[in-house]
Amino acid sequence: MTNPLTDEQYRKTLAAPMVNVTSTPGPVINIWPYVDQLVAAHVVHPYVYKQQLVEAVYRNPTHKIDHVLLPTQEPNIFNVIVVDLNQNAVIGHYLQDLNKAS
Repeated sequence: MTNPLTDEQYRKTLAAPMVNVTSTPGPVINIWPYVDQLVAAHVVHPYVYKQQLVEAVYRNPTHKIDHVLLPTQEPNIFNVIVVDLNQNAVIGHYLQDLNKAS
């Protein structure tokens, strides 16, 4: 089962500064079973799943939440998988459009 996050829910997972840990993620969980469900729901492109494409991983300063950015077919738009590192679980997903002003 997937969990699309509202704007408010997503914002609650943000904390400054979010640090890019793509090259050194440390603790990780397997997001791909969740992403497979998003492919079935036509949220994520099958190619992203098959190739396990990750654009970037950002971690909050308390090291409790990761944002795993999956690419889409549109520039600066990402499917963000939000991960709770303490619970070792996916919280949900959010479509982040960096083209929109915050």
